[in-house]
Amino acid sequence: MFRAMQASFLVVLAFLSCPALLRAAPAPLHQFDFNGDLADAQGGADILSEGGVVGNSTYRFDPQPRPGDYNVGLTLANPGLTDPSVYSIEMRVKFDALRNVTPDSQPWVKLIDFKNQEFDDGYYIEDAGGFAGTGESSFLEFFGEEFAVTESPVVLPDSWIHLVFTRDKDGNVAAYADGAPALSFVDSVGELAFMADENIMRFLQDDEVSPNYGPPGGPVYEATPGDLDYLRIYDVALSAAEVAGLQNVLGDTDADGDVDLDDLNSVRNNFGGVGAGDTNEDGVVDLDDLNNVRNHFGSSAGGANAPEPSTIALAISGLVMLGVARRRGRGVSQTA
Repeated sequence: MFRAMQASFLVVLAFLSCPALLRAAPAPLHQFDFNGDLADAQGGADILSEGGVVGNSTYRFDPQPRPGDYNVGLTLANPGLTDPSVYSIEMRVKFDALRNVTPDSQPWVKLIDFKNQEFDDGYYIEDAGGFAGTGESSFLEFFGEEFAVTESPVVLPDSWIHLVFTRDKDGNVAAYADGAPALSFVDSVGELAFMADENIMRFLQDDEVSPNYGPPGGPVYEATPGDLDYLRIYDVALSAAEVAGLQNVLGDTDADGDVDLDDLNSVRNNFGGVGAGDTNEDGVVDLDDLNNVRNHFGSSAGGANAPEPSTIALAISGLVMLGVARRRGRGVSQTA
């Protein structure tokens, strides 16, 4: 086992010594990690929470049906986009259930509101079973003058999903689920542009003018409880390849947004055991986890630059030698 581990570390060394293989994702304009606060890791203003609770590593949104009248969510005013019609929005989110909190449990849940709660337009998930559905899975869709929906359901209850939404200067819109293209269309009328009095981004919070599907006296909130791991806003429309690169957080053992030497150390220090370094959450830190770090090393969801190849090579060489020393120091009681 150790020989295989040592060989794999040497493969990492060879792999990472090639500068052409090191890539960094574009840096976000805003980055909210919800590590106990609402701070922007890129130095901007805090995002506004209208209800909800910030935990140690997530933002908990928990809307309530009337008479609770609790339409929680996040608001970012004047996001500072160079062109308010060009952006990418990235989030990792999990929903407790896929139907909203209306008394008769409607199939829609709003993800992003573009018009400051003045219109029903926006990104939604919709129960694949429609009104008769039971919340087993949901489509991702955009509803407005334009309409687009995924060919098959992409969202499951109580399961994390990585979503990215982009719009370029020509109005080309795309949405991605777990790194893969999910839907696309052309926004010919600017519905998805943040401009003038609509220069406000609202997340996981419904508008105030949706048709009243519930009891008299609305509003009826197309929202549902869940957790948001992080939210990032980019000043560019990411390409499909760049979006796929954002999925490289698989080897990010310390959840700091990049895969670096700290993550490699986590795998080395816990190899053969459990805990930090178990990138695929299969209950053991092993060669699969080492390969995850190797394959994604230098990638950064937060746009941080990868270390110089020479630095990586020296550091990993040291890790290999430390592994040899630790192995020899454990005596003959260790099995191969």
